[in-house]
Amino acid sequence: MNEENNKTIRLKEMFRGLECVFAPTIPYLYSFDKLLKSRVVRTIERVSTSGTF
Repeated sequence: MNEENNKTIRLKEMFRGLECVFAPTIPYLYSFDKLLKSRVVRTIERVSTSGTF
């Protein structure tokens, strides 16, 4: 459990660093992130209903 927490914290720090680097493109990244999430959610829903990719 603690190991998972450490990984999550490390990932968050990494993303924070990336945000600093990509600050000018953050609005674009966030819209891309939303697009990606909705696509992932749709894929997961399709997988859970049909059982295949």
